Amino acid sequence: MRAQLEHEAKWAHGSNFFTQFKELRLKGIRNRLAIGMCMMMCQNLTGINAINYYSPIIFKSLGVASTSTSLFATGVYGIVKMCTTIIALVWILDRFGRRKLLIIGGTGAALAMFYIGGFVAVAHPSGDTQQTAGGYVAIVMIYIFVIFYCASWNGIVWIYCSEVFKFSSESY
Repeated sequence: MRAQLEHEAKWAHGSNFFTQFKELRLKGIRNRLAIGMCMMMCQNLTGINAINYYSPIIFKSLGVASTSTSLFATGVYGIVKMCTTIIALVWILDRFGRRKLLIIGGTGAALAMFYIGGFVAVAHPSGDTQQTAGGYVAIVMIYIFVIFYCASWNGIVWIYCSEVFKFSSESY
């Protein structure tokens, strides 16, 4: 970290803000900035925030009977999310690599969401109806989605964006 700070201080010495801003036009810097911004945008477009905020309503609409049961399912969802993130970042990330985990996690999460979307489009579930087998699978798919998401896009994007600008003095 000290070496990087010294390198940046030496690079920026005597230049003003606009001179430094012009450096964004350099191909290596521009590409790194674009990759980091696209990854953060894609992370936000996964739909995780909608599930986080509306999970009690989602579980209830998929057939979870009572409010207390849907809140319990939401609590289990939060625990699964936390445990998967810790396991992925501590034990899995460096063994498989960032790119492979992002691809696998994105594919698995997308397949789970496609099932949930298809089920909702076909069955039109509401909290008033009797729970069906498809509803149970949809609930399981929410947990599968969060497992794939947290094993990949939840933490890797933040790590990658912090590492993408770490370059050596030969990069300039």
